[in-house]
Amino acid sequence: MSAIAEYVEETDASVSTSLYAVVKVKESKDESWKETADVISSSSTGAGFYVNRECQVGRLVSVMFPLEPHLRCYDHNKELYRVWGLVQHCHMLPADDVGGYHVGVAFIGKTTPDSYREDPTQSYRICGMSEDGLWKVKEAAREFTARKSPRFYQAVDHYLAIVDAQNTALAGERTTTENISKTGADGHVDVAGALADAVAAALGACGKPLQCRALLDVDGLDLQL
Repeated sequence: MSAIAEYVEETDASVSTSLYAVVKVKESKDESWKETADVISSSSTGAGFYVNRECQVGRLVSVMFPLEPHLRCYDHNKELYRVWGLVQHCHMLPADDVGGYHVGVAFIGKTTPDSYREDPTQSYRICGMSEDGLWKVKEAAREFTARKSPRFYQAVDHYLAIVDAQNTALAGERTTTENISKTGADGHVDVAGALADAVAAALGACGKPLQCRALLDVDGLDLQL
């Protein structure tokens, strides 16, 4: 079955004008399921949607939907965009609302790692960003614990500043988030080396523990607080 025919078959019962996606999840080499998901947010690096079944955090899922061409990293001229996503959060929705689950995925590209074909239940974690703007992943040693709060793939303008124990700014830059949640956000900056040094200086000067995770890649600094 072609991708277009599959998408139409899965969504033809819907009458809403909302954006829908066909989500496929493999529970094992021989067992899988798919359903139509109501997409509530989307960007070039990820999406959020509602599904009826739970998706395990750290697992890979297939997402196929008519994402706007300017947000795609490939297949710009095709009607549907098929992309693999890493589940970042999965939260149960109130039963008196719509029910089901709110799932957020980070797009990793058109293909999966070789280890996924050997074991579809393998957990992964983000380890950087590729040159085409999609997330890179690597195998995780163990399954992930679900996030306490949902993460939304939304671009939010903000000023990122690194300060010392006296609240003096050591470095900073105006940028936008890749995604954001109640407890933190991901984003990229251009002055990666300067900010990395500033982080180290701030940690050394701070009189109390400061928890943060910094990932340095070719595109800048990815901070999760």
